[in-house]
Parts: sequence; structure tokens; C-alpha cells
Amino acid sequence: MKKLWIFITILAIGCGIGAVLFQANLMPKQKVTISKFIQNIMPGKQKGLIRGIVSSEDSFTALIDTQAVREGDTIHGVKIVKIHVDKVEFEKDGRQWTQELNETPSRQWREGVKAMAKEEVKAKAEEDTKAQAETEAKAQAEVDVKALAEAKAKEEAEAASAQAEAKAKAEEEARAIAEAEAKAQAETEAKALAEAKARTETIQIDEATQKKLDELIKLLGDKEPSVRNSAVEALEQTGGPAVRPLINALEDEYWIIRQRSAETLGRISDPRAVEPLIAALEDDNMWVRLRSVEALGQLCDRRAVEPVNSILADKNELVRRRAAEVLGQLCDGRSVGPLIDALADKNELVRRHAAEALGLIGDKQATEALVKTLEDKNPDVRTVVAGALESIRSKAAMEEKATASNGKQANSIIETLIDLKIYVGAGIGILLLLVGLTIALIRRRKKLSVQTADFR
Repeated sequence: MKKLWIFITILAIGCGIGAVLFQANLMPKQKVTISKFIQNIMPGKQKGLIRGIVSSEDSFTALIDTQAVREGDTIHGVKIVKIHVDKVEFEKDGRQWTQELNETPSRQWREGVKAMAKEEVKAKAEEDTKAQAETEAKAQAEVDVKALAEAKAKEEAEAASAQAEAKAKAEEEARAIAEAEAKAQAETEAKALAEAKARTETIQIDEATQKKLDELIKLLGDKEPSVRNSAVEALEQTGGPAVRPLINALEDEYWIIRQRSAETLGRISDPRAVEPLIAALEDDNMWVRLRSVEALGQLCDRRAVEPVNSILADKNELVRRRAAEVLGQLCDGRSVGPLIDALADKNELVRRHAAEALGLIGDKQATEALVKTLEDKNPDVRTVVAGALESIRSKAAMEEKATASNGKQANSIIETLIDLKIYVGAGIGILLLLVGLTIALIRRRKKLSVQTADFR
């Protein structure tokens, strides 16, 4: 133990003597060696070491740390003032010093490096802060874009939903209107059939007429077409009871008999003939189709509107013209579209009767098409079109006048009610005033009676 303490004491004394000699620069070689050793083991902490000086014709270049600098340059915040053969003069914050080749950097270097480190840390912190701010801004922008996209998608979804609801509502209303119209049409047809049935049941014919009818029905089965044709003509005289035999005659093999039967049914004007005549509109013979259209016009039944609309496209111009006339007689809004199409028919008579029918219907939807038809090459067509437009205008004016009249009448009723309310209120007020005066008068008399009694 004693030897150990002696060894430690000797070692401490040796280290002290070496430090004194080293500080006093009495051991330059050892000092350089130790400096190099320190530089090797701590290269990152030492800044400003002059590792070499290179001379040229007019100037010197110094290698400080790993950077080549010349006079006037700045490194680690320290300015190079002058470079000599074996040393360099530095300046920082107004203080100058000289440092030799491979000499340990002075305190100014450490302070400069420390200040630069602080600046670097500060700059890095600022860069990090800036980068973080940019990242946050980018993230916020992405969030905003996403929010806008979601809001836009929500608005589009709501708009699509509202549009779908509106469309569904419109379809439902249209379906309800169509059902109501179909129901009304069915009721009208049922009523017409009931009336026809009742009328048929109430028809009383004498024995002679019945006998004649039976004979004519028998003749409808004759082999000779001329006999059957004469029987059809004669059946018109018997009226309603002949409807069923005439309907059967619409299916005769000869077109003349079918034509005559359709013509006779139109003159008898029985609602039971509407459906058979509608079926006859598809007959192969144009004369049968023509007489069937005319008969439907004489019957004036709403069930014939759609079938006659389709006949406007018949291949025969005479049938198309008669169909346009019949649609004008039926005067139904469902015929406006087909009649507008008929304004472009190649036959001028079809165009003229179509325009006339549109004028009779008086629907505003036909105005634009009629205005275009004012340029028709045929003067008669243009004249009829002008009349149709005037008819539509007059009908629209009458409807507006009726609407205004209804509104004015409603306003008059409201004003009357308001005046009546004022009069009633005034009467009630006067009545209440009279009641109040009466009560006050009674109370005053009672008070006077009490005072008189007390005085006595």
C-alpha cells in the first residue's frame, strides 16, 4: 500500500513538471506532437487550425481546417487579414491576432465557432419552424380542399336528391292526372253506353217494323253483294234496332258493303257503334276508313280521339284530310301534337284542315308551329293559319278576362265581408256603450235613494 502511494506521488509530480514545461514552450516538439494528437482524437471540436500555407507569385493561400482561403476571406466568422510564409493574421470583432502554422487556435476562434454554431442552430431551428409551418399549411390546405370537396359532393347529392324528388313528384302528379283523365273518360264512356242501352231498351217498334227489320237482317246473309248493299241502305230507316246488324255488316267481304255500313252507322248516331268504327279505321280499303272517320265525327265521342290521331298518318291524303276535320269537331287537347305534325303534310288540303282544327281547339302550344306555317307556299293555307292564330289569341284573352273577373269578384266579396265586419263591430260597440250608461244610471239612482233615506 505504501509503494502504491509513492508511485502515485511520483506520477503526479512528473505530470506537474511536464505541464509547466509545456506551458512555458520549453518542449516545442512535444507540444506539436501533443497538439496533433489532440487534433486527431478531437477533430470535430477544433476549428481554425492552419494546416498549410501555399505561396504564389504575388499572394499566399492558407489551408485552414479543410478550406483554402486568401486575404480578405472569412471563415467561421473570422476575417483573414494577412497571410505570411508561416503564419496568418486574423481579425474578429475589432480584435486582431496572429497564429502560426499548426498552432492551436486561440480563444477567438472558439468563440467564433460557438457563435457560428449558435447561428447554425438558430438557422436550423428557423428552417425547421418554417418547414413545420409549411407542412401544417399544406396539411390545412389539404383539409380545406377535402372539406370543400365533401361540401361540394354533399351539395351535389342534395341537388340530385331534390331533382329526383321533384321528378318523382312531377311523375306522380302526371300519373295522377292521367289516372283522373282515364277515370273521367271511363265514366263518360260508361255513361254513354248506359244511355245507349237505356235508349235501346226504351225503343218501342211496332210489329210491322219488327217484321221489316227481320227481313232486312235476313237479306244481309244473301249471296249477292248488291242485295246485301240494298239491305244496309234500308236498315237506316229502322234506326237504333238496326245498329247490331250494321255492326256485323262492317265485317262483310265486299268493301262497298263495309263502306255503306259505316256511313249508315254514322247517320244513326248510336254510341254502340264507336268501338266497331274505331276497329274499321284499320280496314284495307281507303273508302271504308274514310267513311269510318266521318261516322266517328258524327258520333262525336271522345273515345275516338286517339284512333283518329293515328289516322292523320294514313297513306291516303283524303283520309288524312277528313281525319283533321273530325279532330277539329272533337276539339280535344290530345290532338294538338298530331295536328302540329300534320301542318307539314305534303297535301295542302291536309295542312289547311289541320290549321283550322288547331284554331278550333285553341291551345297555345300550337302558336309557334302556326307562326312558322304562315310562310306556307299556298295562300289558302296561310289565310286559314292566320284565322287559327286569331282564334287562339281570342280564346286566351277570354280566359285571362275570366280569370281576372273571378279574381275581381273574389276581391269584391272580401271587401264586402270587411265592410260587414266593420259595421258589426260598430254596432257591438254602441250596444256596449248603451249597456254601460244604463248600468251607471241605475247605480246613481240607487245611491241617491240611499242618501235620501239616510237624510230622513
